[in-house]
Amino acid sequence: MSMTFPMPAFSAPPSPALAKTRRPAVPRQLALQLRGSYEKLRERRCACARGEALIFHCQQQILEYEADPEQFARTYFAGSASNAFPVLASLRRARETLARYQGEIDGLQAELAAAEAECARTEQVVMARLAALGAPRPNWCRWPEEPHALEKMRKSHLSHVRLRPQPVVAAASAHERT
Repeated sequence: MSMTFPMPAFSAPPSPALAKTRRPAVPRQLALQLRGSYEKLRERRCACARGEALIFHCQQQILEYEADPEQFARTYFAGSASNAFPVLASLRRARETLARYQGEIDGLQAELAAAEAECARTEQVVMARLAALGAPRPNWCRWPEEPHALEKMRKSHLSHVRLRPQPVVAAASAHERT
């Protein structure tokens, strides 16, 4: 039984971007400090991106209803009138969510700025400690992975907002064919 492995491409030189982002090995205690700081930053970025995505989604839902209530009801609530309870309840929830997150977004952005400043401070402290410690030792571990950028999280949250009811037109037409 032979195993085959893909061969790495040795001909391509390493990209300069990877060399710039390479961080030194660190003692476990400093790595834990960095991980904690990065996790707080990731949580704040995620909360901010989620809030922005929900604001966008709720605004779109409200605008779609206000543009044509009958079409909105036909598309998302088959068999219901535009003034039926499910339609109005969905719209009320969208307005409540919009008001809540619009009120919270400034606080979330302030927390994000504070977390980014704290993360930068932690990295500076770690780099200063590394300079004082000297050469890396064999038992040191890798520099922890940094959290994704805010823009990447925004795109991810905007593409994964699943709070909106899916159109039932396709399901209804498939049911009629059978």
